[in-house]
Amino acid sequence: MDGKRQRYFFASHAKRSDTISLGAAPSFSSQKEYSRLIKSILSMARKSNAKNSSLYGKEIRDIQKGKPLTERAAWGGVALKNVDVEKNSIRKLLVIRKLGVLGFEYHRKKHEHLRVVEGLCLIFHSNHRTRNWRRGMLEWRIAKPGDRFYFRPFDEHGMVAFSNTVIEERSTNNLDDLVFVYKL
Repeated sequence: MDGKRQRYFFASHAKRSDTISLGAAPSFSSQKEYSRLIKSILSMARKSNAKNSSLYGKEIRDIQKGKPLTERAAWGGVALKNVDVEKNSIRKLLVIRKLGVLGFEYHRKKHEHLRVVEGLCLIFHSNHRTRNWRRGMLEWRIAKPGDRFYFRPFDEHGMVAFSNTVIEERSTNNLDDLVFVYKL
């Protein structure tokens, strides 16, 4: 990210209440480029002053204690809230610590509906069904509470939390369907 885009990136989210789309943001085509870009974003995010949340605190404590239906991760953890085998659906919370990075990934079968519940994060993704889509084309959005995303199978996506963040995921019941493209 060049300096001008970096300044826009943080100045914009602090001033506007709607989701910011960064449009033609930088792309990457190797693990080295991905790592360099994410480290640059993390450097900027360290300066973010987004507030901590109460739901985050409750959920991260449960995850750290290893309570049932929770799983720790380097970026925070997951709290499973509902599984409906008949309807092939799962509801869980992604509990992401400030500066936590979820790898750039996709699923072969899983459909994901994400909603930011608390916090502020950068979500970058590639929607293969977008008109004029081409390999390497990503959309970058700074997301706040209430913002929603839908990822179909093979839509690559990743995120970086600027504050402690909670994201509700409603998805099909394909728990072992994770393919990392890149991770930090």
